[in-house]
Amino acid sequence: MDNVSLPPLYVQNSVPISTDVVSSHISSRPLLRQSDIPISISIVSNSRLLREALTLFIQRHWSIDICHCSQGEINRVSTVLNSNQQLVLLDSSIGHSAVLAQIQEWRSLQLVPYIIVLEVRDDPDTIVDYIEAGSHGYALQGASSAEVIQIIEQVYQGIAHCSPEITAKIFDRLTKSKTTQQSQSKPALTRREVEVLHLIAKECSDRDIAAELVIEVRTVKHHVHNILRKFDVKYRRDAAQLAINNGLLNLTSS
Repeated sequence: MDNVSLPPLYVQNSVPISTDVVSSHISSRPLLRQSDIPISISIVSNSRLLREALTLFIQRHWSIDICHCSQGEINRVSTVLNSNQQLVLLDSSIGHSAVLAQIQEWRSLQLVPYIIVLEVRDDPDTIVDYIEAGSHGYALQGASSAEVIQIIEQVYQGIAHCSPEITAKIFDRLTKSKTTQQSQSKPALTRREVEVLHLIAKECSDRDIAAELVIEVRTVKHHVHNILRKFDVKYRRDAAQLAINNGLLNLTSS
């Protein structure tokens, strides 16, 4: 994952809800006011039926502008995103790679839109991929229009719902990513370099290190040069701190 950092909101409907129940729930409580929702919504899908049906349903609840387009017309959305607060409903049927690429492109904009991916397969790896890319929410395949309305409201109210399975997958990915970063930041040091680094951490000079290890000062400088190169730092103290942070040095046991 590319520097990849996690977005703040993840929304899902893990338990199927009937359209009648959701519609009743929505109608029984106040919807978000016009000022609480985006200036406009864009729907990106290759299905004209999906685009038109969602447009009609959303406009029944909020009198807002809706731009809908196919994958080939996606530049129309990008033009709007450069000038307005925007929410994008992105149909996952355009393809997994295309969805990820599009999310990442939108997340790089100065005015980052809210992004909700529609028709997502109930697959933890796929869902977490979208979350890591920067999606603010998603709707599973088979979700009703009323559920999509609910997800839009949840995203804007900061409500996040993840099933235990998805939550576990997110934590697992975070742990693996952290472990990989740590292993990559641990350079392979020789036994002598560890000894030199240990004395550097104790703030010993090159002459002190040479006396302690019974080696030439020029040999100490050679080891220090290699240590700095392996840690990719300029200063001895930085190398020592990195070594301590990564568990390569334990000063308390000395």
